[in-house]
Amino acid sequence: MRLRFPILKTTYEWLLDEGLTPYFLINAEYPNVIIPREFVEDGHIVLDGSVDAIDKMHFDESGISFSASFDEMGVVDIYFPIAAVEGIYAEESEQGVFTTDHPTALLIQEGEDAVDPEPESKKSVSKPSSKPSRSHLKLVK
Repeated sequence: MRLRFPILKTTYEWLLDEGLTPYFLINAEYPNVIIPREFVEDGHIVLDGSVDAIDKMHFDESGISFSASFDEMGVVDIYFPIAAVEGIYAEESEQGVFTTDHPTALLIQEGEDAVDPEPESKKSVSKPSSKPSRSHLKLVK
C-alpha cells in the first residue's frame, strides 16, 4: 500500500490544480470506514472531495478524513483508510485512478484523450525484420 498513497494524493492534487472536481469512490464495506450509510449503494459511496464540499481534510498514508455536509444530516465527520479507496477521478471527465481486484494493481483511466484514433483493423502489419525492434516504451517528458 505504500505506492497507493502517493499516487492517490498526487492524483487528488492534480485534479484540484486542473480545476476539476475530485470524487472518491469508496468501498463502504472496508473495515473502519466512517461514512453516512444512507448514501451507500451496492457497497460503495462516492464522495465529493472538492474544497467547496469539504472542510478540515487530512490525507496521509493511513487514511483520509474530512468534514462534509449531507442534506438534512448537517456536517458529518468522514474517515476511510487508503485501502478503501477504489478510485479517485474527476466528476467532469471521469479521468483518474481506479484500483482493480488485484490488491497491488492500479488502473489509470485517462478518458477519451487516450483513445487510439485508428482502429486495429486499419493498422498496417509490418513484415518481420532481422533488426531488433524498437522498445514499446515511450519517453515521457
